[in-house]
Amino acid sequence: MSTDLVPVPEAKISHWDHEADVVIAGYGIAGAAAAVEAARAGADVLVLERTGSWGGAAAMAGGFIYLGGGTALQTACGFSDSVDNMAAFLNAAMGPGADEARIADYCAGSVAHFDWLVDCGVTFKSEFFGEPGWDILLALYVIDDVERWMSIAELTSAGVNGELYMHEIYDLNPGESRSMLELVADVAVPAYNAHGAQLVGAFRTGLVDDRECIVLWALPDWAAWARFETANDTAVELRSWRERARRHVRRTHRCLMVDAPLSPFRTGRQPQVSDRVPLV
Repeated sequence: MSTDLVPVPEAKISHWDHEADVVIAGYGIAGAAAAVEAARAGADVLVLERTGSWGGAAAMAGGFIYLGGGTALQTACGFSDSVDNMAAFLNAAMGPGADEARIADYCAGSVAHFDWLVDCGVTFKSEFFGEPGWDILLALYVIDDVERWMSIAELTSAGVNGELYMHEIYDLNPGESRSMLELVADVAVPAYNAHGAQLVGAFRTGLVDDRECIVLWALPDWAAWARFETANDTAVELRSWRERARRHVRRTHRCLMVDAPLSPFRTGRQPQVSDRVPLV
């Protein structure tokens, strides 16, 4: 039997099974919010959902609600955010073609959205989950001994860039990626800094049994890279770092990367559609 739904002209409808002041099509987050506000205003509300349960696209996306811009939850976890920072991150995360006007509206109302959800009884746990959804766009960075997540724009404005970059991939024993990142922060960062390399970001790779980390370092110029490679064989602190890392590392792959003209570390932002030029 076909389950296709075919529109019926209103003139052919002889009766209605249900009537309401407000009828909402779709029981996702937007539909639920609209239903709550309509009911609060005194309306009789009917919500229609074609699937077997509520949740909509948000449920299929893991139930995440992206809110920022300076919410009470961010403050409770020790983070300072703003509407502008949130908008800059979302525009970068969405990549070329991002609807900047729509993102700006969403970010401008983000704190109010959060407060509204709390007022509705939604409970947010005041704990920091250290896994940003787009972790390639945010890096845990240390400035003046203070750890914070930084966007590409913030990293570049803080001077975290170079003429070239060392890209290191560590193949680890299963389950040891967190321990490896702690070792990077405690041992590798001071050792590399002493020889001209600055940490851009250190990341765990998902979906691989916690067995891979990627670390990116910035170098100011080619001469600095040559000095670093020379020191890598002789400097006590760098040799000590490698010896301690070997307890976790099964194999290491290192390569050099150079900025493309539209690299975020040159422009301070992700490439945009307006950057495109006609081929000649």
